[in-house]
Amino acid sequence: MSSPYANYGPAFFSVEYRVNGLWNNLLGQFYKTGAADKDFIISPEAYPKPDDTKALKADILVSLLTSGTSGFSISTPKLVYEGKGAASRNSFEDIMDQLEKWLAQAARVSPFNCWAIGTIGSKVVFMFWQDDTIQWLDWVNNRPGPVSSPKAYDITIDADWGVVSAMLAYFVGHPL
Repeated sequence: MSSPYANYGPAFFSVEYRVNGLWNNLLGQFYKTGAADKDFIISPEAYPKPDDTKALKADILVSLLTSGTSGFSISTPKLVYEGKGAASRNSFEDIMDQLEKWLAQAARVSPFNCWAIGTIGSKVVFMFWQDDTIQWLDWVNNRPGPVSSPKAYDITIDADWGVVSAMLAYFVGHPL
């Protein structure tokens, strides 16, 4: 499968806001967004608690719109994303720590399980949050499987792009 990002170049991926913008767009291609009940909503700079405005922020939160008697709300997280530009000094372990803190705060409101993604430039790692624990993932036997260390994929490389696409499709089809 050919990567649509193969020709973006290192300069594009050097800056966080462009990396996050690309992933906001990419997640929107996999998660059906809209304005109706059970449509996905992709929220930038999301706080872990619904009424919070001063805590940690995740770069992108994917959740479901839910209708209720007093209007719409959002579900517990379905996917949380944290991205950095290629020029960042952060490691994937740093990103995992940041996501773990965010997820732990969010889980205090209501327990949940969800998928997680971390990026540095064009490289991406996958994780999942389950039973208040975050774990690395790799693509094993045509599905995500837990591993002990991060496996990074480069979305500009065709073979890696195929795995990234498969992983995202799996996430959408198999919510935690």
